[in-house]
Amino acid sequence: MIAVLGSSPDIFPTRLLNQAAAKTEARFAIYLVKYPANEHSAERMALRDLVLEEQPVLTEEDITSYRISPDGRHFIRLKSGVKARVASPAGGTLLNLGFVVVADGSRIYLGGFYAPISSILPTVAWVQLPLSRPGEAAELQTDIEINHCTVMDILGRPICEDSRADPRILKALQDIGKLDTKPDPEGWGESFQGVKVRLAADRPEWKQGDEPSFRIEVLNAGDRELQIPIGPNACMLHVDDTWFKSAADKRRGPLAVGGRHESTVILQSEIWQPHGELLNLKPGKHEVQVMYDLIGSPYMDLRLLSNTVEVEILPADTKK
Repeated sequence: MIAVLGSSPDIFPTRLLNQAAAKTEARFAIYLVKYPANEHSAERMALRDLVLEEQPVLTEEDITSYRISPDGRHFIRLKSGVKARVASPAGGTLLNLGFVVVADGSRIYLGGFYAPISSILPTVAWVQLPLSRPGEAAELQTDIEINHCTVMDILGRPICEDSRADPRILKALQDIGKLDTKPDPEGWGESFQGVKVRLAADRPEWKQGDEPSFRIEVLNAGDRELQIPIGPNACMLHVDDTWFKSAADKRRGPLAVGGRHESTVILQSEIWQPHGELLNLKPGKHEVQVMYDLIGSPYMDLRLLSNTVEVEILPADTKK
């Protein structure tokens, strides 16, 4: 798989190396790899040896913002209609093509475009196809997520570094006013394909021994009906640094286009596994987040994170 680690001999004339980086004054740009013709071959070469297309497929002029969510996901918000153009370069397809992210003329990292259902696991940063779908309105085609490779070696170590937040990229984006680090003003988690999740605590403070409760809202502003777990606690739970799976009923129901689903989650130790006893929270501040798995056949299932909510646990003998 793709792995641009170390260096390789200069198998191309020097005049070809870094040719693309010198052809634009863009502070931030993404180029398609011209040679090798597919990302499976590109992964075996040093980043500096890849021959890129002469013109970038995307620059800062095409984007309204670049956002890094609190949980480390990277989203590029495009101007209206740009995604439809990027999705079909010169009338072709992005499938199996490699891309290189360039900041201030320097090649930073290699990525690839992958099909939603594939037996091949991405081994570098990757973007899921299709970017746009037939009949999707241009004004809805605004977000691209660049995902990080999570493949591990036999010792459980990541096989590649996460270079998406390279300081050179962040500086370029910040200098041109495209780096967005502000939270959603309405408190939602990151939107993906028009779907997002919002979590709110019933109270900001609880006594030790209480079972803090939260309200969940899922909004489907996308373009297709989804199947969503409909019961309370039918999600995954993240508290501080630990993930918990729910033992609750996870029967699914439809979430129509434009529809909202409301539910609840309660920090009861018998519901959440493993180590539910860890939810007997100690006094202090704690961060809570939920994740929903939504089925959106025929496309890949959606796994959506809510916003992060902070609650404070007070000693049991606190008088209020």
